[in-house]
Amino acid sequence: MAGSGGGETVAGAVDPRQTGGPLWSMVERTMDDDLPLNAPKPKRNLDPMSIEELEDYILEMEEEITRVRAEIDRKKAHLARVDQLFGTTSS
Repeated sequence: MAGSGGGETVAGAVDPRQTGGPLWSMVERTMDDDLPLNAPKPKRNLDPMSIEELEDYILEMEEEITRVRAEIDRKKAHLARVDQLFGTTSS
């Protein structure tokens, strides 16, 4: 029986989860609103990884560290220019 509240849909109705419509997007956003923005990411399971995969993983992490350090340097340089322009001290 359609529309009886048993998880069925009304004939001809479109499930917003399938269309990715704005209503479903809004529901998804509000469901995640209570999650911390900087929640720690789960650690990767290293047990099933081969030595080669572990070495590749280290290279990926080193590349990410290099990328983050470059971003830090870029932001520090930006703050230094702002301080020079406005005579303020930023941290």
